Amino acid sequence: MKFISYLSLAAACLVHVSSAYSADADLVGLIKEARRASAMEPYLEQITVTPQTKDDQRRALKPISAFGGVFDGEVAFKAETQSELRLWTKEPLLSPEAASELFDKMARSLKSELGQGRTVANVPNYGDVAEVKSTAVLWLIGTDIVFLHLERYPSRGGIGVVRRNSEAWRNSMGADESDFWVKTLDPKINAEPRPERHAELTLSKSINPPPTPQLSSPTKAPSTSPTSTPSDEPTSPTPWSVIVVLIVATCGLLWLVLKRRS
Repeated sequence: MKFISYLSLAAACLVHVSSAYSADADLVGLIKEARRASAMEPYLEQITVTPQTKDDQRRALKPISAFGGVFDGEVAFKAETQSELRLWTKEPLLSPEAASELFDKMARSLKSELGQGRTVANVPNYGDVAEVKSTAVLWLIGTDIVFLHLERYPSRGGIGVVRRNSEAWRNSMGADESDFWVKTLDPKINAEPRPERHAELTLSKSINPPPTPQLSSPTKAPSTSPTSTPSDEPTSPTPWSVIVVLIVATCGLLWLVLKRRS
């Protein structure tokens, strides 16, 4: 009987984990690709959000549970094709620690689908007087940008995701914020030399050193007479007198040995 209970509990846990994984993958799929309005219909609320322009139609998303959090959101369509997607955490009392954990989970899943992306820490706070620390990860998909950001306040945290045309995303910002992201994402400003390129430059410098400037010689060089002239022959390290003494001593020892034997 206990075995059946344990088996039922294990099956329930497996179903729960499988359902959670499916929800996570579903949310990543929404972010990964822009869809037509007909494909997004199961995710949309029936209430239409007031459009900002005549060309865009905005619809609210149903609450989405994934990665251990709940997300609200909205999507904009242009010519029946998704032009913008926004998601944000629904919980108003999400702790900074829980928000950071949720951010890390989402970043790992999106990196596995979209690539490593670009992480930007300590994003400046332009729109809120409260003390907030922001971190973001960005991916470029064609002309779109996927922007995942974490905001940590002293007592709460929040997660947001945006998928939008990158040029329109920059144009929607204030001057300071737009200037920051233009400088941050500019490959010319942030490009670092590749290791192989750095090695090529170093090798080139070692093979072809820059020409040294030639100093102009004076018209008349002052004549200096050497104070001493070094000897052409090398000086013997051992004086001859020492060698003679050693030869005489050796001969004396040999004579004494021969005399004793005789």
